Amino acid sequence: MTLNGKSPLRRMLVWGAAVVKRSPFAWYFVWHLIPHMKFLLPHEKDYFGLRHLAGSVDGLLLDVGANTGISALGFRSVGIGCHILSIEANRYHEPSLKRVKQKLAKFDYKIIAAGSQHERLTLFTPVYYGIPMHALTSGKLEYAQHAVERDFARAFSVACDISKMRSKSFPWTISPSFPASSRSM
Repeated sequence: MTLNGKSPLRRMLVWGAAVVKRSPFAWYFVWHLIPHMKFLLPHEKDYFGLRHLAGSVDGLLLDVGANTGISALGFRSVGIGCHILSIEANRYHEPSLKRVKQKLAKFDYKIIAAGSQHERLTLFTPVYYGIPMHALTSGKLEYAQHAVERDFARAFSVACDISKMRSKSFPWTISPSFPASSRSM
């Protein structure tokens, strides 16, 4: 049974996502819960199309900006069987990536940043009452502050600290396979 073309389950998920996006505590809880609940994977619909582009099981899928490894888990959930190399600049995610490495065959990760220049990078991570909001981490303090206000409203931004984390950038260039287009954040 649907109402306005949406099933009750779909409407409940949309409502739940809206609640999670407004509460740092709910966001933190759900973010750590998703990898343990396979029925919630993949978290991006695009992964179903990616499996057709990923190639053979002997290929390599490079996951830039791995975060907690949620994308690697999502890739496997749609049947992508090739090797996955995830890179992530934020050391906060290393314990999660270690757990993903134990779960998945043909998966590895590196805690590094990818860029066209060899330089040091300072990451700014909003922290709300001890909860790091790692999805809002940025190399620019102004963007991290803006992201907190945008996603959690101004009331939360007053109680939010922005912590610094240093990361090494290696002189690697990631060349796009398709023509790149730029868009503003």
